[in-house]
Amino acid sequence: METTERAKLLVIRGPMCAGKTTLGESLRRKHMQASHLVPDALIQMVDHLASSEFRRQLVHDTILFMASQLLLQKRLVIVEVYGQDREFYDRLMDLAKRVQVGAMSVLLYPPLETCLARNRNPDRGARTNLSEDIISTHWRNTFRIEGELVFEMNPSDKEKEALLVQMERTIYAAL
Repeated sequence: METTERAKLLVIRGPMCAGKTTLGESLRRKHMQASHLVPDALIQMVDHLASSEFRRQLVHDTILFMASQLLLQKRLVIVEVYGQDREFYDRLMDLAKRVQVGAMSVLLYPPLETCLARNRNPDRGARTNLSEDIISTHWRNTFRIEGELVFEMNPSDKEKEALLVQMERTIYAAL
């Protein structure tokens, strides 16, 4: 396990069902002073039935507040962001500048078919059976950031654990 000498912000971006939570939880479990903030978990607490601008803004503001407090405690803060959500990404990067901590982002961008297959998998533990149109739209609208680490993967079941370890090592080296 690793310890943090100073606060850092890691943003994990990607379309729905790309593996953001899987990677974030794996990193959190292996880092003694890490916190993993998952907007989807808060969304379900606020209103699991309907999407709304109010809900989205409330969740983003809550995540930003939590991240600021955790960064002040010199923690590694891991935040998930949908790949097309430029506004939330920019607000997180502004927070990092304001509290003067290092920040980086990684993009998980598997093939669309991988995201659709993960959505159909009832063992995922996350929201399942989302509309394939919604997932496709999120996938198509994911933006790229120059210099960002990008993982475009489509691992077989046998390769998933090895890929996760490789991604973790790459991220820790860059942090």
